[in-house]
Amino acid sequence: MSDPGAQSAIDYFKRKVEAHMAKIAEWQRSANEIAAENGMPPAYDSVVDGSTMTAISRLDQFAKFATPSTAARSYLESRKTAATLDQIFAALKDGGYQFTDSDVDARASLKIALGKDGKVRPLGNGAYGLWEWYPDVKRAKVTAKGAIESDEPDDFDGKV
Repeated sequence: MSDPGAQSAIDYFKRKVEAHMAKIAEWQRSANEIAAENGMPPAYDSVVDGSTMTAISRLDQFAKFATPSTAARSYLESRKTAATLDQIFAALKDGGYQFTDSDVDARASLKIALGKDGKVRPLGNGAYGLWEWYPDVKRAKVTAKGAIESDEPDDFDGKV
């Protein structure tokens, strides 16, 4: 059983860290913008964005991508670990991807695009990874009628 006071203290320190990380990210982005305006390489190879820990190497890193799912795959590949929708969205924006909708609509469009991308695996906990990272996991198949079939054996014997 967890102590509610302990959770409250943890939440307090998480908020403090997030506030400081957001300020650090702001300073890093400012330094990189000044460097870019003066034809210099970025002062920071990666920019940490608050609690999302968004790592981008250039302010235009995702500007060349035509679709959000290809930009998201590139981000996941460079990150080398799973990320939440919010982390991916923040990284794409920080890296210059141009969403045409409001943030709310753009985030929803990104979620749909990730769900349709056959190379991206939704992890069920709000995070996304790349299927290539999970070679031992079998994909569920969707039949023409929309039913889901799995390659996994059904070990359930009916007993609880």
